[in-house]
Amino acid sequence: MARMCSRVLAIHLTVFLLFGTALNCSAEVPPLHIAAEKKECKKEGCGDRGAVFFVHGLFGSNKSWKNDKTGIEWPKLIAQDSELRTLDIYTIEYKSSMLENSPSVSEITKHMYDAMLPHYRSRYGMIIFIGHSLGGNLVRAHITQLKAQFGHQALNNIRMIVLLGSPTAGAPLATGTGLLLPNPQIGSLVEIKRNDYLGLLDSTFVRASGKHRDFGCPSLRVFSAYETRNTYGRQVVNKESATKGAYACKGFELDHMELSRPAGINSDLYMSVKKLIALCVAGNEDVCPRPPRPRGLQYVCSDEKRVDFFQPSRLEEKCERAWP
Repeated sequence: MARMCSRVLAIHLTVFLLFGTALNCSAEVPPLHIAAEKKECKKEGCGDRGAVFFVHGLFGSNKSWKNDKTGIEWPKLIAQDSELRTLDIYTIEYKSSMLENSPSVSEITKHMYDAMLPHYRSRYGMIIFIGHSLGGNLVRAHITQLKAQFGHQALNNIRMIVLLGSPTAGAPLATGTGLLLPNPQIGSLVEIKRNDYLGLLDSTFVRASGKHRDFGCPSLRVFSAYETRNTYGRQVVNKESATKGAYACKGFELDHMELSRPAGINSDLYMSVKKLIALCVAGNEDVCPRPPRPRGLQYVCSDEKRVDFFQPSRLEEKCERAWP
């Protein structure tokens, strides 16, 4: 009995730390809110600018991007970076409490869809998502919902997704913990072999992104980062889950919590992600290639372009490329 109680306490402690964020106990937190860290796009037609959206993980908030030792906040760091001055920076914060009721993943996805529409109407020339842990899974769900509603052309300006320790195939630590805590978001992180939601999301996203490529649309590539150190003695998200279906991947000598909190501008994490963003802005062919434009300034990109519509797209189950 004593051993069982110890294991339950250990699970509670691990879940408290799961996916690297501080406990969010505020009863006033709205279901989802988008805040601008830097915004120079004032109206529709901002094709000369890009936008980066940060999405935190389970039990988190916008504070999840702050390094406790240095006080550095990642969104602020990019906003102040003169080499990325053509980008507007936003944070997407949703309610994710350990002890209080929180919206389900499907509810968050709906709120995210509604909140993002005005930003798509701004017609940014480029949109990049950075998601930590559960936040990365939410981004994938958002992309599939956007494509289902508007088709592949709606994804043309979403050029890159950076996933930081996102359990695309689930996490063993989430299995069983949903019975201990009231937050329904935990259930979406159960290992994929026991999780119909995550299995459907993964197959739908991978196939949609494959079709997007096959239809000759601008690239929508996923770059995944994974932790190589344990968090309080436990591995939170393994490499296989963090990199499943990614175009390229990279491991960092960090634990799961540290993956969202670069220590400063000279840290490997910040410099590596900044390089990806800068290369994408520059239209680098290895990061964000664009197809030819046979119709003036418009891409030929539609669900009907492909003659053999039902021909399966090539799926990238295992990440074998390194980040540039």
